[in-house]
Amino acid sequence: MATAFATSLDFVAICASESAVIDGYRHQLPIAVYLCIEELCRRGISEEGLMRHPRNARRHNQLIDIFNTAPLFGYGFDLSGEGLEDVGALLSAWLRNTLPVVHPAIMDPLWHWCVRPSVDCLDERRFRDEGDWEGRRTHFYKTGERLHGLSPHMRAERARREAAEDMVRDARRIPIARDLLRLLPSHSLSIICYVLNFFVQLPSCCDVTLDEIAERFGHSLLGGTVHGSQCTMLWLLRHWPAISEGILDPEFMHPETEDHVRPGAPKPEAKPKGPRNKPRSSVDLLRTLPKESDDQRKASWEAYYGADTGGGWKSSKASDFGDAEDSDQLDTYQDRRGSDETLLC
Repeated sequence: MATAFATSLDFVAICASESAVIDGYRHQLPIAVYLCIEELCRRGISEEGLMRHPRNARRHNQLIDIFNTAPLFGYGFDLSGEGLEDVGALLSAWLRNTLPVVHPAIMDPLWHWCVRPSVDCLDERRFRDEGDWEGRRTHFYKTGERLHGLSPHMRAERARREAAEDMVRDARRIPIARDLLRLLPSHSLSIICYVLNFFVQLPSCCDVTLDEIAERFGHSLLGGTVHGSQCTMLWLLRHWPAISEGILDPEFMHPETEDHVRPGAPKPEAKPKGPRNKPRSSVDLLRTLPKESDDQRKASWEAYYGADTGGGWKSSKASDFGDAEDSDQLDTYQDRRGSDETLLC
């Protein structure tokens, strides 16, 4: 039997999706995800324990059956009468039981090019701090002399310097992450944008941190290794306001054509209208050749037909063999062309 939980996202996009508008563009989102997030945002997400445990386990299982059963998959179901804990738990159940939204071909470069350098830098700083603490501890046990660490002012100064370094480093990787996410199928990109836009609002409204969100939903949404997916989800959440800026911009999603030009862009030059590939006669083609003087044309004539035929040459101001005044030249040219075609045949 077809289900909407833990199934192919292609099937969900066709049979269990809801049409929604994001940043002025229409997208297909899973019905359970869309209805739950819309209900949570409408009623407020300030309650404690949201998206952790359902208030009523029996009702929670009934809601899962409603949104996991064909043919409606919960389409049109009203969640206004359900508790916020149950709505949040339903959303959590779908997110934790879905197949990865990001394809491995996108996840691997996202990890290696954008996330892993940041993780390595943070690990180096942590090892440095632990080494400093361990060194002071060893010195104290050996000599009995207590070494003081950095003063609060120096620690704050170092933190500001490291934050500035992180900002410069991540500024080069955010466009890479944005372009990689644009390579996802449209329904996968819609889910990522819609869910992450919701996740980044939670820490300011309830007792949920970005680290908890990444730990709970990173592996199910992104796939890959547990550590890599959780670190990638945390990195995306921390930089999502910058990554999401212009991610759905049609300037990058579609090439500019005559029917679609981004606002403010210069209009392409008007092309002359007329039949394409207009056939041209041989006379027209000959008239487009560079003009030659009489001496040059006579030399070309003798080189082609031989010096003994020079008597057939007539000096004329006419430019091409196509003119009627050079009838002798035209006859000779046609005779010569006919003999050449006979040889070729």
